[in-house]
Amino acid sequence: MSVILVVAAHPDDEVLGVGGTTARLRAEGHIVHERVIGKGRGDELDQRFDTQPLLHYIQQIEAWIQELQPEIVYSHWRGDVNRDHQIIAEAVEVATRPLPGCCVKEVYAFEIQGDRAFTPNAWMTLGHKHITLKEERMRTYQEEMRSWPHPRSEIGIRLQAEFRGMQCGHEYAEAFQVVRIVR
Repeated sequence: MSVILVVAAHPDDEVLGVGGTTARLRAEGHIVHERVIGKGRGDELDQRFDTQPLLHYIQQIEAWIQELQPEIVYSHWRGDVNRDHQIIAEAVEVATRPLPGCCVKEVYAFEIQGDRAFTPNAWMTLGHKHITLKEERMRTYQEEMRSWPHPRSEIGIRLQAEFRGMQCGHEYAEAFQVVRIVR
């Protein structure tokens, strides 16, 4: 079984970007750790991650990697429209750089619904139960949910999983970009 680390900028990003995948991985017996940098709405750094040096985030992520020893890391896509997400994506790329003895073998960037330019090159196929668990977890972030036709609506989240599933010949999926795979 693998140790997996999910690094997210804000509470709810870990569910939106990789919530179905983490549900599947946990069901398969993998150890999944989720770490969130910010505290969310009302946090003095929300939408202001650029007021801190990048090194601050890199060191925080490196400490988590040292502590948890993950083989696989999921985090934000560098092209995300949210600047906080871009900063964390860059910090993860630096913190997971391949060094001698490094435990991280795979790094994937996830999408947040609504990023129209995201072009995946890897998919995690999901079953109905995984999407249902993602939807249930998302309901704990009610303040972040929106009404249809917003991509962060319940319908939008389900349609995104169906669309990504269609792309890889399955009922549901989440899509990623490979940042790095070392074998």
